Amino acid sequence: MSTFEDILRQIIREELVAVTGRNFQRDGLGQCPSAAAPFHDPTALLSVRQVAELLGTSLDYVYDVMKSGELRVIELGRGRSKRRVTRVDFEKFVTSRLAVV
Repeated sequence: MSTFEDILRQIIREELVAVTGRNFQRDGLGQCPSAAAPFHDPTALLSVRQVAELLGTSLDYVYDVMKSGELRVIELGRGRSKRRVTRVDFEKFVTSRLAVV
């Protein structure tokens, strides 16, 4: 029996494929330590680059949604390279963008 978390992850995967046209597991990101490993640990932090790769967007887009407050960010120091996103906040951002078409 699937847990709520498993179901939510499957929905997010399907929506990411629909939005980006990319299957992250098929394309190897599902096995990539830099992109996929944080999804096994709810306390793991994603870099801005990892978020952009997972969304299939530019770094500028990720910085824009961080600046607008749509995607919560953790500041580990000065400068853009020190910004991180929790897995939980990333999943919340993605689910907030789900649209019925």
